[in-house]
Amino acid sequence: MVPKHAKTMASDLSEDEQLHRNRSKLQTLFHAATCSCESVTGCSEVAHCSAAKRLFNHINVCTTSDCNVPGCKHSRSVWKHYRKCSSATRGTNEDEKYTSNSCQICSAVPFPYDPKSLCSRFRIPVLSSEGETATS
Repeated sequence: MVPKHAKTMASDLSEDEQLHRNRSKLQTLFHAATCSCESVTGCSEVAHCSAAKRLFNHINVCTTSDCNVPGCKHSRSVWKHYRKCSSATRGTNEDEKYTSNSCQICSAVPFPYDPKSLCSRFRIPVLSSEGETATS
């Protein structure tokens, strides 16, 4: 018997529930990546801001496939999707507009993944065009 408080596995969710879960996770990660609040408790805009920042920093260095940190595997998957999807939809010209509405997950955030701003702030490894970590 599964306890009532047990988390639902992603495979048990409907497509709409999975989409909502992924969009929500991306919004939280995007906030964690862009929030400038330095307070230990986080900002007042997003619940659990400081926890989201800790998770965000963790997923950018974690390489363990069976990591026990709550939310790590799902967060890494969603963030990797955002990084790859943003690169694919941005276009070749830097001045071209971001077309996030082509992806139901990535349309949850207002800007594409931008290695110039996000990577420099958090020292995030930049993905190559093939989706692999590029070496500098």
